[in-house]
Amino acid sequence: RHSCDLLSWRRYSARNFKTDSGRNSLGRQLAALFVADAVGFSRRMEEDEAAALAAIVASRKIIDANIELCGGEIIQTAGDSVIAMFPSAVASVSAAIAIQHELNNSSTDVFAFRIGQHFGDVNVTDTDVLGDGLNIAARLEPLAPTGGVCISGVVADQIVGKVDSRFSSIGHRKLKNIERSIEVFCWPEKAARDLRRRHAMRNWPIVTG
Repeated sequence: RHSCDLLSWRRYSARNFKTDSGRNSLGRQLAALFVADAVGFSRRMEEDEAAALAAIVASRKIIDANIELCGGEIIQTAGDSVIAMFPSAVASVSAAIAIQHELNNSSTDVFAFRIGQHFGDVNVTDTDVLGDGLNIAARLEPLAPTGGVCISGVVADQIVGKVDSRFSSIGHRKLKNIERSIEVFCWPEKAARDLRRRHAMRNWPIVTG
């Protein structure tokens, strides 16, 4: 059973997250930000455009359905990427894990995705969503393993005891154009161990004679 079916309050939150017009309430607000990007999209487009487009359509059906089921709203797409916002970190992470499970186990041709998530302040206008909350989520996405999820420490704190999947810290990272360092947590745990090891090797002091 889908994890977002387990808590009825999430569906209540989703109904109250949007205005009657279907757009998020305008102005500054706190939200969970979700950024997903397809791995190898450009390469596959060069190799076989028709197959790549069919795979991205199949991938988007899985992604869009889980975002809607967990009470999220897609705010921007760009072919191989999806940006969404959710009323809670729990709903956002639940959607991300469900999406990755379905994509990773799909019997049809789909893309693997990386997903980054943060909970923070954004400014919602009629046409756009702006702010550090979204910027941090976008910077976390490339850190995620293929088929995995990276979340900020803020999100990790909010989901403790509320989701079944376990995230593991990969340490504090300095993200591009973000002044403060952010503690990053990764799922799945095995991928987190690999990321910690690679990061340690890159920062290992090199001694020359």
